[in-house]
This record gives sequence, structure tokens and C-alpha cells, in this order.
Amino acid sequence: MLACSTLQAASVIGATTSTDSGVAMARLHLMQNNSTNNPTNDPKGPQGRAFTSKVIVLVTDGMPNVWDMGSATIDNYITGHSSSEYCASGYDWFNSVLVHTHQFYKKQRGQFHGVGMGLGTDYDFLDRIARIGSTDINGESPRGSGNPAEYEQQLIEVLQAIINRPGSRLVE
Repeated sequence: MLACSTLQAASVIGATTSTDSGVAMARLHLMQNNSTNNPTNDPKGPQGRAFTSKVIVLVTDGMPNVWDMGSATIDNYITGHSSSEYCASGYDWFNSVLVHTHQFYKKQRGQFHGVGMGLGTDYDFLDRIARIGSTDINGESPRGSGNPAEYEQQLIEVLQAIINRPGSRLVE
């Protein structure tokens, strides 16, 4: 909360949405904390518990425009795990997140939910996340609106649906 209190809003132009690094951080945090995943017992390393289901909820109002994953890594992964959900080669800002989603679903057996809120939401991208992560409902991710007065209630409803999804359970 302290770190968030010093954040300032960014413009809609420029490198402002680093979805790739945020998702990578969430995946790392949810990995099981053991000697293989965290050999130095780094307190900033994996903290996931064994025998639990993992869930990532990405709430965004736009599309990613900053990424860390290299083009070769992305292209090699897509070549080995082909899907029509990936974007064309060169769209690394989308594909990096889609690769993380697929890895989280397949390797960590986690649920990845993309939730859009706001007028700038790229639902094509979020729908791809939902389909790759098998959290879609009839091929789509949850929909919000462009009305800020409705955001809180819509987010509550979306999160309740995720929590009440079969196989999910919220714990402390």
C-alpha cells in the first residue's frame, strides 16, 4: 500500500503497461517455495504453497506496450506450442503475455483470468488470454463497461464468479 500511494497516473501515450513483467512476477511469486525453485531461499523469490491451486487475475484497461521477454524466446515457445490464439510473429507485446498464460496454465496448472475495465480495453487480447488459459466463457473474457460509476460493482461480480468457479477456493 505504501508503494502504491506514491504512484502517479501516466498518459495514454508511451510505455505505460508492462503486462509481461507483472505476469512474470505473479508467476514467480506463485511457484512453490522449495530448494529447486528458490535455492537461496530468497524472500522475494517463489512463495507458493504445495498442493494448492494457483490463480492470477489480470485487471487492465488497455493493452500491453512494454515487454521483457525476448523475441527469440517468444518465437521458439510458439513454434513448440502452436495455437491460433497467438498473434503474428513480431507482436511481442501481446505474445509475451500469451506465452506466460500458456506456461502458467500448462506448467503450473493455474487459472489465469484476464478482466477488462475501461474504454481502452482490448477485448480481443483478453479473449485470447481466456481461451489459452481455458478460463473463457463461450470464447470470451469477462466484460466491463466504459462507465467508471459501474467499475466497482462489475469488478465485484467478476471476482465473485472467479472465486465461485468450480475448483477455486479463497483461503487466507
